[in-house]
Amino acid sequence: MSVYPVIFSSINSLSEAATKREVEAQNKMLIAQIEAENAQLAADSQARHDRRHHNLVMLEFANNNDIERVREYLKSLVESESEVWGEVRYCENMTINTVLTVYERRAKENRISVKITAEGSRELSVLPQDLVVVIANLFENAINATVKLKSREKFIDIRIKENSKRLVIKVENPCKANLTFDESCFGVGIRSVIATTTKYEGMYDFTAEDGIFSAKIILNLK
Repeated sequence: MSVYPVIFSSINSLSEAATKREVEAQNKMLIAQIEAENAQLAADSQARHDRRHHNLVMLEFANNNDIERVREYLKSLVESESEVWGEVRYCENMTINTVLTVYERRAKENRISVKITAEGSRELSVLPQDLVVVIANLFENAINATVKLKSREKFIDIRIKENSKRLVIKVENPCKANLTFDESCFGVGIRSVIATTTKYEGMYDFTAEDGIFSAKIILNLK
């Protein structure tokens, strides 16, 4: 009979190792995706910058010939260049900005209203890849949950606040009124968020009350 505890212990160890590998693979894919999106945003920004110069030159040509309708049309094109995704800035931290920009775009493509307030220093003691893991997973989970709703208003509210000792990240989105969950329901993304939070000796809290799902993460800063 004494062999059974050994067997069960081995099975648990294998399960934990498999889960760890799954989380690590998910994180690598997530970080690679953000890096690719960031490179694309930079390329798009450069292209917009070049187009603006072309439009300004053509606008000057139109002004010289006094072609009012052409001038106004080109002027509107130049002004519209400032209303682009890549130029959105929420705080000083570039990693936070990139993740929020990428996932806000995805949310709006799914007709989800997004409200974001963020504070984050240019240089945080949290590693960039860990910021990606936490914010991207929470934002993506909120999108996936909200897009499934049919009758309720679709929104996501994100608040990121930094003080001298902590970085607080809170994400809220509507959910089913009778939603119940426990840790056995957590997917790879949430398990990854918890693992990263534990790495910084932080705290996490997930609640569902009155049809609102709330995820709150606190990371300790050095």
